[in-house]
Amino acid sequence: MAGVWTNNWRAFRNIMLMGCLHNGLSTITNTDGVTVADKYNDSLSATSPIGMYTQDQGSGGSQCSIRLGTGNTAPAATDYNLAQPSSLSYLTLATSNPVFDDQNGSMSRDVTISVQNQTGSEITIREWAIFGSVRTFGYYGGTYATAMLYREVLSTPVALAPYQTATVQVTVNLTLTDPVA
Repeated sequence: MAGVWTNNWRAFRNIMLMGCLHNGLSTITNTDGVTVADKYNDSLSATSPIGMYTQDQGSGGSQCSIRLGTGNTAPAATDYNLAQPSSLSYLTLATSNPVFDDQNGSMSRDVTISVQNQTGSEITIREWAIFGSVRTFGYYGGTYATAMLYREVLSTPVALAPYQTATVQVTVNLTLTDPVA
């Protein structure tokens, strides 16, 4: 099953251009399903899913994260969180150097995460998602909001027995619509 870029991703792109958040032009629904308030008194930055990643969702470093879940409902642009977040432990994360294709105006990057089922029962991974952060600049800068940008349901679920680990690799691609020639 193919994944879906969420309405939050559209909002993030607009925040990248505007430097602020205004509902209607850049409405964000956070992972709790709450619409994030307008913010235009501070300069804002939104993470790009082609950028760097961190293990800690919504961390102060304002990088993206990947999370795995157990839900299997079809992805929709209106999604704001995994259908069913899992209780997996995130062990390691590695982000590769970008690979550029100047001729096609594109870039790709691999993100590899290792997770472990540290519970006493089996966990079946059925979905994954990319989450990003909106961050304020300045002396007291920090994460203003965390939101899901992309969600996909696996065509083949992966069952993890208690204390079993798994490694997931995601390749994120971006093609610019107006590359500099």
